[in-house]
Amino acid sequence: MFVSGSVKYFDVGGLLSLCAPHDVSVIGLKYSSIARKVFSAAGVSDKLRLINLDALESTLEQL
Repeated sequence: MFVSGSVKYFDVGGLLSLCAPHDVSVIGLKYSSIARKVFSAAGVSDKLRLINLDALESTLEQL
């Protein structure tokens, strides 16, 4: 799969988009519009999980 700009700008979102359609979980990345768009276009938007670090820490503290 070719994602325009992902290599040129070498950002995390671009690299994540190259992983579609596989399961991907990332902790601490706020948002990646390019990755979300690519996973959605591939019909596997549910396989990209961006986990908020603050929410994770809060949940772990409650355990």
